[in-house]
Amino acid sequence: MLGRWGADGRRRWTAARTPRAPSPPPRDRLARVPSTRSRRQHRCPTSTSRSAQRGLRGHEPAGPCSAAPVIFSTALLDLPADTEHLADVLTRQAWPFHVRERWTRDQALASAADGSWAGPHTQTHWLRADGERVGLVRVDDLDDGTPLFDLRIDEAHRGRGLGTAAVRWLSQHLFDRDPELQRIEANTRIDNEVMRAVLQRCGFVKESHHRSAWPDQGGRLFDGTGYGLLRADWASGTTTPVRWDA
Repeated sequence: MLGRWGADGRRRWTAARTPRAPSPPPRDRLARVPSTRSRRQHRCPTSTSRSAQRGLRGHEPAGPCSAAPVIFSTALLDLPADTEHLADVLTRQAWPFHVRERWTRDQALASAADGSWAGPHTQTHWLRADGERVGLVRVDDLDDGTPLFDLRIDEAHRGRGLGTAAVRWLSQHLFDRDPELQRIEANTRIDNEVMRAVLQRCGFVKESHHRSAWPDQGGRLFDGTGYGLLRADWASGTTTPVRWDA
C-alpha cells in the first residue's frame, strides 16, 4: 500500500478501502471532556507550576494561564454560518508546521465552500476554553476506517494543555461514534516537537517516518512522521510498541 503527502499535509493511501455509510454528524454541544477515560474537567496548570512556566515539555512558551481551572468544550463547525469566523481564524496568524503556513482570505473562503472542512466524510469541531473559541480540529476520512485529524490551537492559547485535552476528547469522540473503529491516525512534521509530545501523551505510537516528504509553503522538504492510536490501547490505557525488526 503506497501513499503520498497531499497539499494539506495529509497522508493519502492509494489502496482502496471498503467504504462505510457515514454516521450523521453530532449536534452542536458543549462538553467537559478532559481525558480519554475520565469526565473530570480539564484543569489548566497554575501560573506557579513548572508546566505553566515552561509550556508543554519545555518546547512551547507558556500561555496566559491563570490559577483557575479551564473548562474545555467543543462545538461542531456550522457551515455556511461559520464561514466568516473560520476565515478569521485561518488568516489572522501563521500556522507553523502546516503545509500552508499562511492563508489569504480568498483561500480560506474557498476552502469553506469546497467541502474541505465539512462534508459527508469530514467534520470540524471548534475548541473552546471557558466558552472562548481557542482553536479547531478537523477529522478526515471518516468513511474508510482510519480517520486522520488536523489540530490547530490559537497562538495566544498555546502552552495551556489544550492540545492534549483536544486529542483526548477527539479519541473518545471517534471511538464512541463508531464501535467498529479500530485505529486513529495523525501525521506531523519531524520538527513539530510539541505536537509529537502531545500525541505520545495521549497514547499514540509512532508508526512511520517519511524522509524529505513534507513540503512547507516555500518548497523546503522536511521529514514527516505518522502516529496511530489503537482502540485496544485506548481502552486499556497502554501502548503496543511497533515491531520495527519484523
